Amino acid sequence: MAVTQHEPTDCRRTMPCFDEPALKATFSVALSVAKEKTALSNMPVAEEAEGADGLKKVSFQKTPRMSTYLLAMVVGDLAFVEGTSANGVLYRVYTLPHVTAQGEFALEVGMKVLDFFSDYFANAYPLPKMDMVAIPDFSAGAMENWGLVTYRETALLIDKVNSPLVSKQRVAYVVAHELAHQWFGNLVTMEWWTDLWLNEGFATWVGNFAIDNFYKDWDIWTQFVNQYTNRALSLDALETSHPIEVPVRKSSEVNEIFDEISYCKGAACIMMITSYLGMEKFQEGIRAYLEKHKYGNARTADLWEALSQVSGKDVGEFMGIWTKEVGYPVVSLELDGAGKAKMAQARFLSNGRTVAAGAPWWVPVTLVDAKGARVTVDLKAASGEASLDALSGWVKGNAGQTAFYRIRYSDTLLAQLGDAVEQLALPAVDRLGVQSDAFALAKAGLLPTDKALALAAKYENEEDFTVWNDLAASLSDVMGAWATEDEEYAGLQRLLLKTMAKIMGVVGWDAKPGEPPLFPMLRPLVIGALGRNGDAAVAAEARKRLAGGYEAVPADLRFAVYSIVVAGGGQTEFDQILEVMKGAAMAEEKIRALRALGFAREPALVQRLLKMSTDGAPLCEAALQR
Repeated sequence: MAVTQHEPTDCRRTMPCFDEPALKATFSVALSVAKEKTALSNMPVAEEAEGADGLKKVSFQKTPRMSTYLLAMVVGDLAFVEGTSANGVLYRVYTLPHVTAQGEFALEVGMKVLDFFSDYFANAYPLPKMDMVAIPDFSAGAMENWGLVTYRETALLIDKVNSPLVSKQRVAYVVAHELAHQWFGNLVTMEWWTDLWLNEGFATWVGNFAIDNFYKDWDIWTQFVNQYTNRALSLDALETSHPIEVPVRKSSEVNEIFDEISYCKGAACIMMITSYLGMEKFQEGIRAYLEKHKYGNARTADLWEALSQVSGKDVGEFMGIWTKEVGYPVVSLELDGAGKAKMAQARFLSNGRTVAAGAPWWVPVTLVDAKGARVTVDLKAASGEASLDALSGWVKGNAGQTAFYRIRYSDTLLAQLGDAVEQLALPAVDRLGVQSDAFALAKAGLLPTDKALALAAKYENEEDFTVWNDLAASLSDVMGAWATEDEEYAGLQRLLLKTMAKIMGVVGWDAKPGEPPLFPMLRPLVIGALGRNGDAAVAAEARKRLAGGYEAVPADLRFAVYSIVVAGGGQTEFDQILEVMKGAAMAEEKIRALRALGFAREPALVQRLLKMSTDGAPLCEAALQR
C-alpha cells in the first residue's frame, strides 16, 4: 500500500511546491497504478485509461482551493462499504478486503456527523464524496485530508463481537474530529502553524459536541473533562509548557506543538468560551467566521472578532492571556462568616514553586451551593471577593468544570465537599473536579497528601465511570510515589481495595439487563484495579475466565483480565498473553495484549520485555499499530 501523510510539511517531498498553509491552490491529480490496485485522492475519479505500459492511469477531478498539507493519495488492495448521507454525499469506508464489515460502524457515524456539521456550520460539505481509509501501518492516529481521511485501523474499525465500548467511543470521536476538520482546517485554514490550535482545539471540542448529539447516554461532557481538560491541566502545570499560540519560526518546529496544549487546552478554552457566551451566540459567531474566511486562511484574532461581533462581548480581552501566555491559575477560595467569598489567583505549577505569572487571568469563577443556587464572579485581579448572600451550605467552585483552572479550597470547604461527595449531592462532573484538584494540589505540596486520601475514601458510594476513571488515576499517581516503600504501598493498596469494594459488588463480573450505559467501561476499570492490587478473589476469577481462551472473555473485560494475569503471574502467564498478542488477527487485540505485558512485575520478565522492545521483534508489528 502507498499512502501519503503530508501534514505538516511533507508535501514538498511528494512534489515541488510552496508548502505553507496560507499558499493555497487547486490540484488536478493523476496516478499511474497497477490494474488491480485501487487508487484514491481527495476528489472523485474523473477518468480511467489503460496505459501502454500495462498500468492504468487514474485521473481525478480538480480540487477546491486548498493547502498543500491536505493533498492526499492512497493506492492499495482495498474494498469498501458505502452509503449516501441524507444530504446526498457519497460516503465510503475503505479497508483491507477481508475486514470490510468492520467499517460499518464508522460509516454509520460518519454519514450522520457529516450532515450534522453541514447544518451546524450553515455551510454544506463542499466536496461530492467522502472516503475514509483504514491503514494497517500509519504514523498518525488519523489525518483529515479533504475528502480522503486516513486512519490507523484501531481508530476506524469496529468488530461487533471483539470490540469493547471504549473502542466504539474512540472510533466515533476520531471520525467526528476528522470530519470537523473538513470545515475548521480545510475550508478555513490557519494562516501559519502558530495558530494550529484553531484546527485541533476546535475539532477536539466540536467532535465531542457532535458525538454528544447522537449518543446522549455516553455522558460525553463529563468524559471530556477527564480526557481533555485534565490532560491539559497536567501538562500545562509544568514549567516547560508553552502557550496555545506558540511562535513557530521554521517548519522543523511544527511537530513539537502537536500536543495536549494545542488539542486539549485548546478544546478546554473553547468550552470556556461557550460557557461565557452561551451556545447560540457561539454558533452564530462560528458561522460568521467560516463564511467570511472560507477557502482562505485566518488567525486566532479573526475568530475572536467574529465571536465579539455577534455577542457584543470583548472575547479577545477575555481570552487573550489564556491563549497567549503559558500556564493557568489556581484560585484559592474561602468563605468568611459574613457571606463573602474571598479569592486569590496565582499560577499553578505541579512542582509547587511560586513564580511571577505576569498579568492576572480573567477567571470566570462560577460557584454553586447545596440548594443549586449559582453565582459567577469575574476574577480579573490577583485577589477579590464577592457577596454570596444567595449561597448556603457547601460551596463548589468552577461549577460544571467548564473553565480552565484549579480550585484550592479552605479546610472547612473541602471537608463540606467531602460530605457532599459521600452523599452524591454533587453532579458527577463536579465530584470528579473536587478530587482531581485535591490530588493535583497534593502532588504540588499545596495540600497534605493524607487530606487528599481522606477525600478519596468519601467516594465509596460512587457509581459513575468517569469519576472512577479519574480517581483511580489519582490514586495510582500516589501509589507510584510510594512504590518502593513496602509498608506505605501496602497501606495505599488497602485504601484502594476498601474504597472500591462497594462498586465491585454493584458492577460484578457480568453485564446485567438495564444496567447504566457506561458500566461496560466501569466494570473492567474496577476489576482491573482490584485484581492488580491484591484482591485474591478477583485475580482468581480472571485466571479462571482466561483458561477457556481469550475469545471466551467478553471484549470489554479482556484488557483487565490480561493485565491481572500478567501482574500476578510469572513466565508462563507472560508467555500466554504474548501468544495472544502474536496470534490475534485484530490490531485492537494485539494492542490490548501488548499493554497488558507492561504489568509484568518479576525483574527477569521486565528485562525480557525491555529487550524485546529494543530488539524490535516480536513486538515490532504490534508497536507499529499503536
